[in-house]
Amino acid sequence: MLSHRIVTALVLLPPFLAAVFLLPTAWFAAVIGLVVMLGVREWLPMIGLHRASVVWAVMGLLAGLMALVAGSVQAGVVTPAVLLAGAAWWLLAPLLLWHYSRHAGQVRPMGPGVGLVVGLLLLLPSWTALVWLHGQAAGPWLVLLLFLMTWMADVGAYFAGRRFGRHRLAPAISPGKTWEGFTGGVLLALLSAVPLWHLVSLDAVPLGFFLLLVLVAIVYSVVGDLFESMVKRRAGLKDSGALLPGHGGVLDRIDSITASATIFAAGLFWLWL
Repeated sequence: MLSHRIVTALVLLPPFLAAVFLLPTAWFAAVIGLVVMLGVREWLPMIGLHRASVVWAVMGLLAGLMALVAGSVQAGVVTPAVLLAGAAWWLLAPLLLWHYSRHAGQVRPMGPGVGLVVGLLLLLPSWTALVWLHGQAAGPWLVLLLFLMTWMADVGAYFAGRRFGRHRLAPAISPGKTWEGFTGGVLLALLSAVPLWHLVSLDAVPLGFFLLLVLVAIVYSVVGDLFESMVKRRAGLKDSGALLPGHGGVLDRIDSITASATIFAAGLFWLWL
């Protein structure tokens, strides 16, 4: 229900803002890392991995990888390599969505081996992206800007879809999404981006480049949402979990940001900063 989603969002907003603006980057990385771990805990059953020993082993592996990346977030080769791997994965993801849309009845659930690799490509680069952004000049504002853009796209898509939605975006994956909602979400995000660009004082990044990057990141936020929906459908699930009333699980709340954060940070890292 919409009311449950609003209440949950209002409850989570203050601790989120506190983590973004009050914590140093190292502690922010730890907090976001805990969220990622909750996401892993939901992801593994979706790909057929239920044994507690396997779950703890994978979580330990991811924690080790995050520790490795944390040592080179602002320098070195590990961070750019992780961002590049994540961006490359998301460039491939639309092809997988297209294949599923055309052959939904013939596609088997994602196997544990492939699913484990995909899960790492979803979560590790997005965590790296958020930590890297937070460590930049005006980093907390960059992180907030990214989340606001993604939220604006969700809000715009919800209301535009309810008011004008006629043509389904991906009926085999997420029947409720429409092209009209998608367009409304993109437009609201872009309209919000201009004042936020001024607010964050991103004068070093030309407005045209910034809007193009926001556009690409928002498009991929929808891809991230659809991809998680596809995995849930292949696993026969409606939600990834039940931790967040009105939202489902943690993955249901962060699926968009896993894509938009990776694309946004990779674009800034490789093309401008």
